[in-house]
Amino acid sequence: MKIALIDTGIDNKFENVKLEHFCVEKGHVKSKSKAIKESHGTECCKEIINHCKCKELKIFDFNVWNDGNIEIKNIVAAINRAIKEQVTLINISLGVTENSIELADACKEALMNNIIIVSAASHRNTVSFPADYRTVLSVNVDQNQSEKIKLVDDNSISISMRDYIIDDNEEKFDFSSSSMASARVTGLLANELEGDFVQDNLRILNKKYGIKFSTNNSSKTEKIEDKPIINGNVAVVLYPQKQLEKLKENRLINVVAYFDFESGSFKGMDNDEVTDNFDSIFLVNTMYNDVRVPKGLEEKYKEKRIYYLGNFIDVENAKLFRKYDSYTSDELSILEKPVIAVASLCSECNKNDIHYELYKSLTKDNVQVEAISNNPLGIVQGMNVFEFPQEIKFPNIVYEINQYMYLNETNKDMDIWLINIGGAIGPLNGMNLYKFGKLADAYLSASNVDILVLCVNPSVDIEHLRYEMGFLYKNGVEKIYLVLSNNDIDGSTTDYRDGVQTYQLDSTKYTDSIKYLQDSIGDKVFSMEEAKSGLLYKEIINDLT
Repeated sequence: MKIALIDTGIDNKFENVKLEHFCVEKGHVKSKSKAIKESHGTECCKEIINHCKCKELKIFDFNVWNDGNIEIKNIVAAINRAIKEQVTLINISLGVTENSIELADACKEALMNNIIIVSAASHRNTVSFPADYRTVLSVNVDQNQSEKIKLVDDNSISISMRDYIIDDNEEKFDFSSSSMASARVTGLLANELEGDFVQDNLRILNKKYGIKFSTNNSSKTEKIEDKPIINGNVAVVLYPQKQLEKLKENRLINVVAYFDFESGSFKGMDNDEVTDNFDSIFLVNTMYNDVRVPKGLEEKYKEKRIYYLGNFIDVENAKLFRKYDSYTSDELSILEKPVIAVASLCSECNKNDIHYELYKSLTKDNVQVEAISNNPLGIVQGMNVFEFPQEIKFPNIVYEINQYMYLNETNKDMDIWLINIGGAIGPLNGMNLYKFGKLADAYLSASNVDILVLCVNPSVDIEHLRYEMGFLYKNGVEKIYLVLSNNDIDGSTTDYRDGVQTYQLDSTKYTDSIKYLQDSIGDKVFSMEEAKSGLLYKEIINDLT
């Protein structure tokens, strides 16, 4: 059994295990060892050996550690060399946050050569490569499961590592990690795949555990569908209702009524008088958690067409959202139209408001704009709305976004992109079920973002903001505009499963926050008032022209 370990190097000798050391620097592999400065690789090697019962075991040690940094080109070079060595398994108990076509291609090549790459999932449910590729087996820890190996989705599994839980005076400490879980799984799979004859490793894992890998990204879409047409007059049941005033300002002309929860009746958008002069009802939930349909609503208005947009209990979504996986491709196409993206550091930072203000200004100036959003409210505002994916896999999501944009550019008379990126540019917190940050990474990889409007909260950590801005510039963003939200984070909600909660700042504190942020960053910071008055829009247009 031959296993490649791509990590920080191995500094031990192990009985009955052959070791061959490689040093990987600047994308080149050399057959030699180098000084070990980090024990992570050695610990992973021990975990593999402790769970591998193969008669003969040889481990190829690829040291890609470079003074605390891990370069993608070194991982790629190590994978390619491991393929030449005809290993059965490759363990990569580390990850990077930057998507790379070269890394994706190397992982695909390994799979095509009957080699299984096992990689650690992110500790924080955020982006991590190569674990997020569909050609790689992603491993995480679930201490509550009873199964030895549990299938999470097609190419993701979890294992229990209760032996890493230490009892100390009736207090328990969990020292498990996805890194050690990945190494353990590598050792366990080696037992399953040991054999003296040519075998299909992919089929063996599929038969025993249900694991399915995918290398097929062939295009199945040649044209783009039009946005859903909303016929007749529309009434909206909005969750949360506090967004009603925003909807009144920003809506399609045939959205004529809203549901008033206090009176239990529909009222006109323009006059707030009770009405039933509408043809269909749209229940729109812009929150992350599921809500229940108002009791008796469906029965009372059974003669109306009812559509559900967002997360509702025991109700299926209306087929009005686009899905990213409808636009698969196996290559990235060159996009020519300028891209304006709106993103945020966390939830409730007025990102949707800013997005719609720019949308209104562009359409008012007769600019042919293609607007993308993940907010269900966008449907009744005339935008292209994508369903926020429960699972984001790279590089598939990058190809899908790029294909959708390419088809629009080649089949429509359009001038510019305006994208409201769902989620945030990083994780909201460790508890959140949605993978915030991954979608932002995907859009940055799929398109060249010319302008990025970054909505931030008043109590933002300046060093964190500088770090995120540096990351955006590093990923090709040409210009960043900061907009300060008047909503700030409630620090007591940082562990909420549905994300951190916010509250509105008073005008004095808001003004002070703008001055502090401008003095700290050294760039212009736009207030919400300046953004809504058109000042932000004018600055963006001046930059683009």
